[in-house]
Amino acid sequence: MNPTIGIVGRSTTNEDGYSLIYAVNHVVRAVIKCGGNPLLIVPTQDVDYESDQPGKIKRMEDIDKEILRDIINKCDGIILPGGSKWYEYDEYVCKYAVDNNIPLLGICAGMQLLAKVLNNNKIDGVDNTRKNDSFINHSMPGEKYVHKIEIINNTLLSSIIDDKYIEVNSLHNYHVPMQLFFLASAYSADGVIEAVEYKDNKFTLGVQWHPESMVDYDDNAKKLIKTFIDKSRR
Repeated sequence: MNPTIGIVGRSTTNEDGYSLIYAVNHVVRAVIKCGGNPLLIVPTQDVDYESDQPGKIKRMEDIDKEILRDIINKCDGIILPGGSKWYEYDEYVCKYAVDNNIPLLGICAGMQLLAKVLNNNKIDGVDNTRKNDSFINHSMPGEKYVHKIEIINNTLLSSIIDDKYIEVNSLHNYHVPMQLFFLASAYSADGVIEAVEYKDNKFTLGVQWHPESMVDYDDNAKKLIKTFIDKSRR
């Protein structure tokens, strides 16, 4: 059977004023194409992703966490999608997956969230100064390839992708500012951390680019997501 891959959902309000929960379609399609069954992990906090600011909404209660745990435990693997911010429920899903050795793939902001969780929330997980002083424009939506990254030897990422240098897309203004209690396994030429991982687990990996948008034209992107899904098989 295909493994069940939980995708952390987002909330929004449509033009008719209805509140909706959604999953990023590129992520859903990539999971299906690479052999997984997607499952939406719904936010248990009452939050509108587009308008509510993290830290200014009601904190999660025990029942919220219990519901999340029940959903997560139905999943064989977890994807933290990209975005512009995250909330307490995102952090709870991430930490629960890490603590319970559930295969986890963080994408873009999901990677930054993973870095924050792996640092026990002792540092800010992101920083936006790089966009001002870098010679690489890291925010180029719609481009198939934006820049190269160097993959560090003897890492989980290097065991998945044979090439030391690969081309990636890029859609972010923020980045992880430093390596502390996790392993940085890839960098771009301007020093931005492009992948983080936690080697004590079966598969805990975050990437700064968007492989889910590349699976139809890039073998390395497809290999990355397929390996994550294969590692999620019980």
